[in-house]
Amino acid sequence: MLKKSLAAIATSAVLAACNPGLPNATEEQLLKLFGDREEMGITSISSHMIECLDLISDDAVRFYLDFSDEIAIEFTTTCYKWLHERIEQVDQNPMGYTMAHLEDSELALMLKLLREKQDRLIAALREQESAEIAERQRTENEERDRHNIEQLEQAKADAAPD
Repeated sequence: MLKKSLAAIATSAVLAACNPGLPNATEEQLLKLFGDREEMGITSISSHMIECLDLISDDAVRFYLDFSDEIAIEFTTTCYKWLHERIEQVDQNPMGYTMAHLEDSELALMLKLLREKQDRLIAALREQESAEIAERQRTENEERDRHNIEQLEQAKADAAPD
């Protein structure tokens, strides 16, 4: 298993050296291929995806430094398998990304920036939703206050001697 993992990593490294550049892709295409979470109706790229891309492009801050080589290799192998499964889905990868492309740190950076953009959009939607909820509550409270005032005035009128 360890030898197969090392062979896969070595093969990918050789392919990366032959990488002529990244395929052109729109943000929508990148999100379709690499987006693996959805929030507020917005597709985004998870931190797990970014970590895997960082890991295979050697841009990762080696968060597993305290782990044994065996565990580190297992993390790397898991990322390779997971990413390979994604790019093999032809309907989601019409741009033709290969493992060699995924090892390009430029792609990891591009996807980090796209994730930040999506996160800002999600945050803005959350803020908008919070503002709408606050406005709705304010309106309901005002309506309840008006109703209570009307009832109080009616009770006073009913209690007043003629």
